[in-house]
Formats: sequence, structure tokens, C-alpha cells
Amino acid sequence: MKSYVLIFKTSISTTYERSNAIDKLNESCEKIKMATIDIDDEDKILRIESTRDDSDTISLTMQKEGYPILLLAVYEQHTDMPILVVSN
Repeated sequence: MKSYVLIFKTSISTTYERSNAIDKLNESCEKIKMATIDIDDEDKILRIESTRDDSDTISLTMQKEGYPILLLAVYEQHTDMPILVVSN
């Protein structure tokens, strides 16, 4: 199964805005597995892990809520790859 990591630059700067934005994203994009916003970073990075590249829906949702964002990158991950276990 494919998995995507989407990276956006945002204007979100408070914990209230972060909480509100993540709630709205989870409501509008059911394929999101995890969303975080680093309000301490100068670019206020929104990082999303999803089972689908919903960058357009995410952008529209955030803009509708009053949070302009800029898509920086989309990475595709393959979740069927074996996990390497290292033992000492």
C-alpha cells in the first residue's frame, strides 16, 4: 500500500490555530493518518501522512479556514517494505 508525506509552509502560529487546523483537516480528509504543525519553526511546517495525495483538498480546506499554505513537497512511501531490525 502506498503512503504519502505532504509538507506545507503555513502561517499558523498559535496552539489554538494548530488545534483548529488539524481538526478541520481530519474532518475534511479521511485518508489522513497523522498531521502535525511545528509552530516553533520559522516556516510553521505542516506535515501530513496520508494514504492518498490530497494536496489540493488540504490546500482548499486550509484556505477556507483562513490559513494560507504553500505546498513544499510530496513524498511517496511504500509501506510494504520490510522493517529492518537491528539487534546488539
